[in-house]
Amino acid sequence: MKDKMKRPLHIALAELSRGEEAKVETIEGGANLISRMASMGLTPGAEVTIMQNFPRMPLIINVRYTFIALGREEAGRVYVSTGKSEKVRK
Repeated sequence: MKDKMKRPLHIALAELSRGEEAKVETIEGGANLISRMASMGLTPGAEVTIMQNFPRMPLIINVRYTFIALGREEAGRVYVSTGKSEKVRK
């Protein structure tokens, strides 16, 4: 029997696939990282669309009509909600 679990509502930006849309909920990091993200438009409530997410490459997103490339570590510290819960196989 296959176990199924729901995807949590808040996930790291780096876990999303191309074309997925999400809303920024929180950014975990020090003051420098939070300030840098805010200067690029990544603030709580901002709508984000994933444009490219290939393994071991920067993540490219569209936020506030601007394309931004984020390193994998940075994208892993930005937590978003997709507004839906998906069932994934364990």
